[in-house]
Amino acid sequence: MNQVRKYQVDVNLDVLRHVGIPDDGLQTELFLTDAEKTWSHTALWDLESKRSKLKIGLNPTGSWSAKRWPLADWKGLVESSAEKGIRPLVFWSPGDPEGVKPWVASLGEKAVLAPPTDLRQMAALISGLDCLVGNDGAPQHIAQALGVKTLTLFGPTWGLSWNPPSDARFRFLQTFPSCGPCDQTVCPNPKGSTPGPIACLVDVSSVSVMEQTLKLLGN
Repeated sequence: MNQVRKYQVDVNLDVLRHVGIPDDGLQTELFLTDAEKTWSHTALWDLESKRSKLKIGLNPTGSWSAKRWPLADWKGLVESSAEKGIRPLVFWSPGDPEGVKPWVASLGEKAVLAPPTDLRQMAALISGLDCLVGNDGAPQHIAQALGVKTLTLFGPTWGLSWNPPSDARFRFLQTFPSCGPCDQTVCPNPKGSTPGPIACLVDVSSVSVMEQTLKLLGN
């Protein structure tokens, strides 16, 4: 399978270039108000995330079940973080279809659950992080638009298409089994008896994610 892909932003800009409309580059941007930045600073302080050596956010959510790295692996990452004095802030989606809230509760003091937010409040919280580690999805793109470092875990979607290229701040991990990337919302070849953990994401280890996160942060 041909694994050479073009960044989707570049694909879209090609349409404008074709008709002579200039562009100002591939970097997306998102701007926060001073009030939103102040709210974020206060919220992060109240959550005691500043007790950590580093402010790392985790995004285990995903509208596609095939995009979600298994919570068991996220737990391994949290435990590795705790050993290094890092207490990550965990984001969750409205309605919590992935069961993130009870999962974070089961981790005790090793992780902090983000408060309920609207989209811009979530962006404000992300802006205060050193790094966001997460499944392929909107929070990762928001972090990149804010210039916050990201490590994105790609499964059925192409990392080369959806991760900003040639920018050391934004990195991704992806394995390439024979069946993918397939762009399927539910894994057609799950490792287990029920649809869920996609084969390519199960092969991503919490050890490798921790290593890449620390490299990203220069620690």
